[in-house]
Amino acid sequence: MKALTPFRLIITHAGRAHRDDLYACGLLLALHPQAILERRVPTPEELDDSAVAVVDVGARHEPERLNLDHHQFPAAADPACALTLALRWMGVEGTARVLWPWLATAAR
Repeated sequence: MKALTPFRLIITHAGRAHRDDLYACGLLLALHPQAILERRVPTPEELDDSAVAVVDVGARHEPERLNLDHHQFPAAADPACALTLALRWMGVEGTARVLWPWLATAAR
């Protein structure tokens, strides 16, 4: 696993949770249990702040800023979800796909 940027806040969408954002947020909280989790729309300032993980919301995939949204990807793109983007950011997506065969169906 690569060295990871610490973060203080995780923001994901409000409303019903989906398995990809639930698992991604749980994984990020396991890395940084002191982080606060909020379910709401991120502000533009939060999207630009690399100490804020924005998961499954925000319409940006910028892992260097911890913006992990897949909803704006084109239909022809490789399947991805909030969990696979978090695993990719951590540098362990390949290992996770071997250990968790169900991950291939979760990313669709």
